[in-house]
Amino acid sequence: MFSMDMRISQLIADELGDPAQFGNDYNFNAPSIGGGIMLSGEHFYLGASVPHHLITRDILVENINLGYNARRLLSLNLGFDVPINKKLSFKFTSQMKQFMGLSPLWEINGYLVVPDLIMLGYGIRSNNSNIVLTQLKLNEYFWLIYAYDFGFLLGDQNRFSSTEFGLSYRLNFEKQ
Repeated sequence: MFSMDMRISQLIADELGDPAQFGNDYNFNAPSIGGGIMLSGEHFYLGASVPHHLITRDILVENINLGYNARRLLSLNLGFDVPINKKLSFKFTSQMKQFMGLSPLWEINGYLVVPDLIMLGYGIRSNNSNIVLTQLKLNEYFWLIYAYDFGFLLGDQNRFSSTEFGLSYRLNFEKQ
């Protein structure tokens, strides 16, 4: 599930009386599907994915689509971890994200990892935003994922934030 809170009325319009700006603040929730593939070794991974494809409609105001157009996200990922000791490691990751219709976004993250239990991370992005990331192991196959994304749009004109929850299923081919 994906949630979005857009406050278009807080943007500064280049043109007075812009019909897309006034009275068009809205929130929405949309179902999301996705998938990907990953190659991994003992201390690295490389992946490609479409982590979410939103199922949402257009919102037209005087022939202007105010709907959420970045409906599909393509992602390339790489990462490696550095063991600190047997119970703790540090993980570095880098991503290139390409939302449909938008410029590519680069991200660098660092995580503190307690293997097979929890990951706590922080990341910076090329668009003046930040993200707090967590993953918690629920059982042998499932992990709960939480992300809080925050920053500014259009320079420092409009603050944004988003919250995402996910459930990750991890295959373990060694046990089969």
